[in-house]
Amino acid sequence: MMATTSKARPARPYGRRSGARTCTCRRGRGAAVAARATKTALVTGANSGIGRETVRELVKAGYSSVILACRDVEAGEEARSEIASSLGGDTASRMSVSRLNLSSLDSVRELAASFSERNGSCDLLVNNAGVMMIPELRRTDDGFEEHWGINYLGHYLLTSLMLGPLRKSERARVVNVSSAANSFGKLDLGDMDYARGGYDPWQAYGNSKLGNLMFTFELDRRLRESGISNVSVNAVHPGLVKTNLGRYMNPLVTKVFQLLPEFFVLTPEQGARTQVQVALSEDFEGVSGKYYADQTFKFKPGQFAEEDVVVSPSAKDEGLLKDLWDYSREATGASWDALRPIEQVAAPTNGNA
Repeated sequence: MMATTSKARPARPYGRRSGARTCTCRRGRGAAVAARATKTALVTGANSGIGRETVRELVKAGYSSVILACRDVEAGEEARSEIASSLGGDTASRMSVSRLNLSSLDSVRELAASFSERNGSCDLLVNNAGVMMIPELRRTDDGFEEHWGINYLGHYLLTSLMLGPLRKSERARVVNVSSAANSFGKLDLGDMDYARGGYDPWQAYGNSKLGNLMFTFELDRRLRESGISNVSVNAVHPGLVKTNLGRYMNPLVTKVFQLLPEFFVLTPEQGARTQVQVALSEDFEGVSGKYYADQTFKFKPGQFAEEDVVVSPSAKDEGLLKDLWDYSREATGASWDALRPIEQVAAPTNGNA
């Protein structure tokens, strides 16, 4: 997703009228949304942009508990207040804010531990938070290049820690926000942190979005291999959206995007529609291992479809998928104990998934 700054606007539900592969979602059609009583969701980067609009739609759909996982808790509380004010009723009591700093793996672990203490299960995890086009090389608390550490590795670890609660749900979904930028990603697993120099913000962003997509495909394979059928994972590309994600962009690049016809540039409300549908619609029940992209740039506004063209060849390379998984597990210390086959979950283990 590429973005420029704008204010979030209230979202409306979107519909879908075909199978899991092609989704012609149009504003105002009304989605077939599964019943959401006593459902719990966690959304990262939920205080602004498409994250905030996703929270709004989950609350409107009847989720009983939606956790806004935000680096800035104050901004998260402001988003919670605004959403509650716009929706009314008991909606404020169905949202809570938790601190999550994805640049710190310790913060990720703390959030997951806090979630497990307060909740029995998780029905939906939306890995939405991200940074884009940071002009200079910066590193996370753990020493990773920031795009890679925040957009990808933090969410990789979070998902591993949340898989236990997700497996306790009758039917759980994971939605990873990727981007068409995955297509120019090029992973050098021996130097993802640019120790040898050559930092480029576009490349770093593309690498992180490719990581999100490859993780989606490999996690789906491992879930099926372990016999876990009640957890699905899919990736989405929201489109070109006006949000604060583009706050680091070079002013010249921002001007170029501003020259694009308004037709191609989505509001946060519109940009959230793909992940909202993949998260909520009954049409996606049991669908897993797919990548859905907004189709506005293909002159199909208000629609999204399974994308298999603007995809890096690396995302389809089984050997690279496994290599990235192994690298990520070692980099984050993720155990993936919850990936063990169903009959082994309660048994002790000395190994990793």
